[in-house]
Amino acid sequence: MNESDPLIRRLADANPVPQGDIDGARRPSAERLLAEITSGRGPRRAAGRHARVRLLVTVGLVFAAVVAVAIIRVGGGAPATAAELLTRTAAVAEDHRESSGRLGPYVYAKTVSDQLTTSGEDGQAWSVVQPIVEETWIAADGSGRIRSVYGEPRFLGPRDQVRWQASGAPEFPSGTSDDAFPAGVLRYEDLESLPTDPDELLSVLREQVASGGLPGDVGVFRRIGQLLGRGDAPPELRASLYRAASRLPGIELVGPVTDPTGRLGVGVGMTYDETGAAVRLVMIFDQETSALLAQERILLEPSSWVDAEPGTLLSFVAYLESGRTDSIDSPPTPTTPSRVRLVQPLNMGSLNGPRSRGRQPRDSRLHRPVVLALGPCGGRARNGAPVIGEARVDIRGCRG
Repeated sequence: MNESDPLIRRLADANPVPQGDIDGARRPSAERLLAEITSGRGPRRAAGRHARVRLLVTVGLVFAAVVAVAIIRVGGGAPATAAELLTRTAAVAEDHRESSGRLGPYVYAKTVSDQLTTSGEDGQAWSVVQPIVEETWIAADGSGRIRSVYGEPRFLGPRDQVRWQASGAPEFPSGTSDDAFPAGVLRYEDLESLPTDPDELLSVLREQVASGGLPGDVGVFRRIGQLLGRGDAPPELRASLYRAASRLPGIELVGPVTDPTGRLGVGVGMTYDETGAAVRLVMIFDQETSALLAQERILLEPSSWVDAEPGTLLSFVAYLESGRTDSIDSPPTPTTPSRVRLVQPLNMGSLNGPRSRGRQPRDSRLHRPVVLALGPCGGRARNGAPVIGEARVDIRGCRG
């Protein structure tokens, strides 16, 4: 490629992801595609506004082409189905054995989430969204530490705020909480006890979610995402989780997306009915490492329990760090750099803006299908009110 070409230089300046950072961008097939797009074949047009428009279109085409070549290329061409993508990613998980250092007694995880809580009776239900950054340290005996930083709550529509006020305007958590817990309080799950045969694993997971709030295999799909979020899961188990997901009926291929923190990934999802409204659950993962990036939830139809338009991102949980550590005072020390590139910096302020994409263009950085996670203790909020959905799983023991 002629990097002295002015057009190529302008493309490089406009590209938010440097070409050298994308695996496959320097392959002959990608070079040929770029050369065809930038060759200038066809009638020349007068300089001016039309030329600038043509340049912008070309920038978009080249960036889309390079990203498409780089993102969906595990094992060859683009997968035709979600099952094919998940099967390919299972092979990656089986071979991906990066060391996480010496295994300590605490399972550590750091997440950022938008938590959606819905309260109230039928006809007067209201929902509120609150961003949370959370760090957890959990030992096998159920002891550990949880540190949470709460962002500003927001209502997705005026109806929710009116109903919240009519219900007495209950307060929401704020500031920072940092609590230590004795043995037996937190829930620890021994991943070594789970089978690695996909059919046996599916059977176990179906038993685990049988009493949950999600219908059928949608609950299994959510559970698979929770387990993939554990950074200490063995490669064989991670591979089996992806293979188990590939066998779920109704699994959908979403394709290349960015997660709520701006990380490039690929998504698969399931759509189901939640209290009269269609909702889609989506897992977003890095198919080059098999790491789970996020789970998201999107509203697809108008509902009676949240004042939001179809296309609104209701809730999410993004997995930032995970692994094992010796101390409840610090996260694990990474031994290898992450291969996931942030397209935009993460900050709490960016998590507080409106999230409706019902009328936005189908740009991969805007189109984020979604996830619901019901509370594991019977779908109740901390104040005892009914909860329709939450974006994260309560790891404290269920009380009352």
